Amino acid sequence: MTIRTDIQNKISQVLNELEDDIEETTKEATIILRYHRGKLMKHLNNDTLDSEEFIESEEKWDNIDNKLKSLNQIKKILVSHKNNHGVIEDLEALDKELTEYVDIANEKKLHIIEETFRYYGDKLPKEDTSIEDLIKLKIKESSNSQFIKETFLKACQNLDASIFEPLIDEDQYFEELDKYRFLQSMKEQFDYLKEIGVEKVHIAIGTCKMCYTGEKVYEFYKEPKKGKPAFAYNIQEKDGNIKDIFRCNFSDGYERDARNNRDPDIEYLF
Repeated sequence: MTIRTDIQNKISQVLNELEDDIEETTKEATIILRYHRGKLMKHLNNDTLDSEEFIESEEKWDNIDNKLKSLNQIKKILVSHKNNHGVIEDLEALDKELTEYVDIANEKKLHIIEETFRYYGDKLPKEDTSIEDLIKLKIKESSNSQFIKETFLKACQNLDASIFEPLIDEDQYFEELDKYRFLQSMKEQFDYLKEIGVEKVHIAIGTCKMCYTGEKVYEFYKEPKKGKPAFAYNIQEKDGNIKDIFRCNFSDGYERDARNNRDPDIEYLF
């Protein structure tokens, strides 16, 4: 697949605008954060965190923070769709991924995130599809739940919790942790792997061997199915919705590694 020069130029223009937007928003966010911290200290000392002034300051910070995170996520998405020559060929796949973020943000009423993704999604060129092709085309759109799961797995494979961050509700709990503690737990295990030189991990499907026996587990290995998993997650779904995501500490991979490293002088129960 090739893309015309005019389309490549259009994408470059959007990327340049995005870079400028990130720079300006970062400056604005720095100022707002400094102001918000001042208000936070003031109202903490006065025990007036429910005051209108503080609530307004917090809302302003949340808005600029969400916008900046969205801009950086859009940049990551655009970069991830580039081929080895720095060209984005599959415009349809790019548009689909951006649209998924718009749909989820709309569903969760995250208006700043929705507006930001929609703005840049609308600016990017679209696949030039003929009427005949549209008639023949049958696309089965994945559900938001499926997209959330795929994005979580992508974040794990790339050891980058920020990929998943925009898709978690502020009041959502995974592994009995609130949004930011769950993201921090992801980041800590990712950072550990990065410190020992691991840049990406390989995914494999396993099953739980202890708490949720027989249920599907997503295992992540430093090398494809070699040794024990670096980490593993169970994704609980019900009626097409994700109910929980939590680490699994004894799946196929862990059991296999334990068997391979048995002490011959010890009698094991498994």
